[in-house]
Amino acid sequence: MKKLLNTKNVVFFTCAISLAICKAVSAQSVVFAKEPQWKFWLAFENADGQRDTVYFVFDSTATEQADTLLGEYPVSPDGGKFQVFYSNGIGGDSLKVFASSVSTGGATSFIQAINDSYPLIVRWDTTLFTSNNLAINIGKATLSNTYTLLIKTDHKPFNMLVTDSIVLPAYMIQGQPASHFGMEISVGEKIPNLIAPTQLFKQTNMYPNPFRFKISIECEEAFDQVELIAPLSGQCILRQKISLTRQIELLKLENILQGIYILKITNSQTNQSYYEKIIKY
Repeated sequence: MKKLLNTKNVVFFTCAISLAICKAVSAQSVVFAKEPQWKFWLAFENADGQRDTVYFVFDSTATEQADTLLGEYPVSPDGGKFQVFYSNGIGGDSLKVFASSVSTGGATSFIQAINDSYPLIVRWDTTLFTSNNLAINIGKATLSNTYTLLIKTDHKPFNMLVTDSIVLPAYMIQGQPASHFGMEISVGEKIPNLIAPTQLFKQTNMYPNPFRFKISIECEEAFDQVELIAPLSGQCILRQKISLTRQIELLKLENILQGIYILKITNSQTNQSYYEKIIKY
């Protein structure tokens, strides 16, 4: 005859189930109908102890649109609590998951937040950079923004490969409290420096960078050729001859794959060139 569960066991069992349910309800629900080829998480905790998590996904089936099978679907941030989310750029939707197709150049996205209070800590699992079934080896993972992750690191993005967390302090801009968001995360295969940037032109500005559909170039000195080069292979993706100018806006870049490129401008008369690393997201 089977023994009946005693009262103590029943209470313990009930409490355990209740705790699990509470955790599931309190957490931001992210449903992956299809297990991605690689799934990486970033966990945020603000000064009030509130926590939230976003995911970065690589999968060969990912598209430019929202991939619901990979957990990429719209969410509506709750204005009353701390939340982090990706600004998707598709219909203004905000997402908890950013999915990208596997690319040697990698992928870049931007994280926004509401009700962020500082100091804030960001955590991740560095073992996920090596434990994956991707066709590429992840050799680059960075965070950057306008303050701690850029200015305080000598204008270099923060390297996520060397540690599993970073503390973001409170700071001010013109006497007003400032935010560390939108934060940029970039993950991909390490790109060798096949082309060494050479500053031959003065006061050259290429923006926005990262870009999505177009990029503008302004230069103190004139140029008459623009080239977009894939640094891994050295292949020229785009070459455009133009009349001698100091300013141009490159359009029709929406069909170029996400990743890192070298933008080169040249004055063929003086044989001067300028290189700049740019990112398509």
